[in-house]
Amino acid sequence: MQFVGLLSCSDNNDPIPEPTGNGYCLMFYVSGGDPEHDLSEMFSIRQAVEATAGKQNIAVTVLFKASGKKEGEAHNGVYRYIGENGVLTQDLGFVAGEDFQITDPAYLTDFIRWSAEQCPGNKYLLAFAGHGLSFTPNLDLPPSETRATISDGKEMMSSYKLAQGIREAGVPLEAMLAHSCQQGSVEMLAEWEGLADYLLGSPFSIPDYAYDYATLLTDLHEGHSMEDALVRMAKRAMNIWQVFHDSGNYGLVVEVTRLRELTRLWDVLHETFAAMRGSMNEINFTTDKPAVLGDTYGAGYQRALQAKYEHDKDNFFENVRADNAIDLPDFLRCAYVYSGNMQLAPYVNRLYEVLEDILAIHLQTNGRHDFVYNVCAGPSLEKPEGMKRYQTCRFDRLTGWSDLYEAIQNVPIKQAADRVKKNN
Repeated sequence: MQFVGLLSCSDNNDPIPEPTGNGYCLMFYVSGGDPEHDLSEMFSIRQAVEATAGKQNIAVTVLFKASGKKEGEAHNGVYRYIGENGVLTQDLGFVAGEDFQITDPAYLTDFIRWSAEQCPGNKYLLAFAGHGLSFTPNLDLPPSETRATISDGKEMMSSYKLAQGIREAGVPLEAMLAHSCQQGSVEMLAEWEGLADYLLGSPFSIPDYAYDYATLLTDLHEGHSMEDALVRMAKRAMNIWQVFHDSGNYGLVVEVTRLRELTRLWDVLHETFAAMRGSMNEINFTTDKPAVLGDTYGAGYQRALQAKYEHDKDNFFENVRADNAIDLPDFLRCAYVYSGNMQLAPYVNRLYEVLEDILAIHLQTNGRHDFVYNVCAGPSLEKPEGMKRYQTCRFDRLTGWSDLYEAIQNVPIKQAADRVKKNN
């Protein structure tokens, strides 16, 4: 079936029908960003469309804004497409205005509703593609926004904006697929909780070609559950990405998160942060390094934070990890050991039990599990304006991370250093 000259009817307020059948619609919301990604992202889309051939229950929709940074149709303009039965057809009835900003959540809302109208009753997946940026409060405006997901020139679409666009559409999502770098933070999870059943993403930067959407659609067509299909997708990605690690270029991470309900995660983090704040001035009596006998627990937390924040420049695995961030689960585990605070054991162990329930899969090219979810750290939280903005984000309101971070930063550095020197 050809869809040429389709007209958008998404201005109406008719309710979107709930999924009723076994069909799937994969929606691509894409910002090219540069000439190279204009091509690689469109190639991923075309591969996915080819996989719909002979599959009456599978469709692909696309809203694509090219970078405008090179001559030619492939690098200029904004286009909307539908892909069915192996054919990608442009919606000639769609005309983007000159001031079209793909980072505007209203355009995402319109695109999702239009997709649901073209493919009614299906189950929907949203892939958002473009240049991702690590969470930096000073770059996100207004203050209630957090973490850039895709960028369009100097404009950024934060996770708050992405959530707004999805929520306003009123279309239930089975999965969100982050074809974008560094989309694996707890701040992001807090913004997107409940918007989809699953999130595929990474706390690290990812290769240009990202994921195999064609095989994902084939798996869904063959009856695999959404979770199983996404887990298989993550494993396939890691199988290929392993080459980057084995050749000594950089390490990579991929994970699938069960996103629908995360209350247990917020609860355990809130309780852990509160316990740590309440024990800052207690004295360590254990003798196992890196804990320092006679040091305060707060000084141990500070050393753990510094150890986790610093990039290991001698370890190529960390070449594409996020700046201004640390891995939150690994920091809490290290805070327990660096401080010697034995009272933290139940909190840390409970956190890892919750993570086992939340993560459908987590893979690193080095075989470890020490880069799971980023949390903001560093200069962004050490400037009053950055801290003020951060404290408006949902994650901080749920857990109080900024209060713990501030308490750790206020530990006298000289006092901690002197105790380490004396102990050694």
